[in-house]
Amino acid sequence: PLRLRKDPNTFHRVTKDALKVIWAKAKKWKCRLIFEKGEKFYYGYKLKKFEQYVSPSGLFIRIHDSHFVRKDAILDCRYGYAILCNGKTIPVSRDLMDEVKRIVEENNNHPPLKAA
Repeated sequence: PLRLRKDPNTFHRVTKDALKVIWAKAKKWKCRLIFEKGEKFYYGYKLKKFEQYVSPSGLFIRIHDSHFVRKDAILDCRYGYAILCNGKTIPVSRDLMDEVKRIVEENNNHPPLKAA
């Protein structure tokens, strides 16, 4: 479980399951986590720390310097952007384009994740 904040300027914290994150985005010295149900929270550490926390699961991939995504949330990859199950498009590094396209193919062979 992660200790998160809804707003970076408050001290009110909540606890959430890290594996329910769809996408994490770097925001200066912290990162913003977007969950399956559209909830958004701030994690008080850099994206690299979140990446280290969930990497053993093998469920996530860093597709850009500032974006870390759950693999089963990627629906498509076009023109240098990944399309996620929540409708968001985020940039993909050129070096990782082939890897993301392979993940999309794997996801097409399995039922897609649906965001609420």
